[in-house]
Amino acid sequence: MSARTELLALLAANGLGTVNTDLFAGYLPPINPKATNPLFECIALIPSPGFPDGIDGSAAFGGQFYDLHTLQLFSRSDAADRAEGRALAAFKVFGDVSNELLSGVQYAKIERRQPPYLLERDTLGAVTFAFNVIAWRAAVQASDYSVFL
Repeated sequence: MSARTELLALLAANGLGTVNTDLFAGYLPPINPKATNPLFECIALIPSPGFPDGIDGSAAFGGQFYDLHTLQLFSRSDAADRAEGRALAAFKVFGDVSNELLSGVQYAKIERRQPPYLLERDTLGAVTFAFNVIAWRAAVQASDYSVFL
């Protein structure tokens, strides 16, 4: 599994939606206002390129090697309070992760880079809130990082 898939499973387990129904690994799906369910309300996790200064993509913590995954969460709804509320709920879920197994993979933490912020309000009336995280996910093989020892 990918970090995005594991984190979406965590959000689903905490009641924030259903993977591939209103929780997506990738960009927010397009809105079809004529559909029965136009997908106004959903969450998406996308990879966010690059790292802040001083972070190189891998780290050691407590004797374990971790790959650092930068991701951005988007929460969209046709009502600003619902979009923000779901973003805040996901923000809390991620902040509660501390040295846990998620889908069988060890995570040291999910570092939240800033609180949810209003990203956009589009012409169809959809409101999107976003925030960024760095997920500390156990490296697949610690031997891959022996060059750093």
